[in-house]
Amino acid sequence: MFNNKLNKYLNKINKLRGGGNTTPINPVSISSGGGDNGNPEPLNNISINIIFNSPPTDSFKLDVNNYTKISKIKDLILRKTNYNTYKQKLYYNGNLLEDTNNISNYGINNNDNIHVEAGLIKKINVSDLTGKIKFDIIINADYDTCADIWNKVMKYFEEKNINTHRNKINLVINTPIPDDDKNLNDWLFSQGVSIEAVTKLYLIFRL
Repeated sequence: MFNNKLNKYLNKINKLRGGGNTTPINPVSISSGGGDNGNPEPLNNISINIIFNSPPTDSFKLDVNNYTKISKIKDLILRKTNYNTYKQKLYYNGNLLEDTNNISNYGINNNDNIHVEAGLIKKINVSDLTGKIKFDIIINADYDTCADIWNKVMKYFEEKNINTHRNKINLVINTPIPDDDKNLNDWLFSQGVSIEAVTKLYLIFRL
């Protein structure tokens, strides 16, 4: 309708100037943009597998869609595990995923695996002063508490049928580790010890 009014107006001006009718103006088609056919990518709901490379954590599924941002996936992982988003590194097919991108940027499809690393993982050797007891434990330096370290040591004793009680031993890294909920990394820092330098934990049996 706008084009018809414009044509009539131009014809009227042209006649006043002594000319004939002008060539009609045709409407112009405008592309909506988007995908290969000019359309945006349709919304697809998918389920992805969250698999922890470290620390050892049960895998689970997340329901997302192709427009879900990687930062949102980290938020969902935080709600399920309490692993801080800034500590998480997400990988797909060996590629590190960037927070600002979304699922479709990486070609992630239904039932694909997203691998997660969350925190500093270390293997620590545990031994008594005689060297008769030796074993390794895996710790997450960013999330494990001092009590978690105690629990891992006591679990080994239970599995090996070593009859002892936690009140009968000290766990020592420079000084005895408290049996409480202090974060291990924070406690070591308060003792002037860097977690990166820790490789051994000593068992001292009390009489």
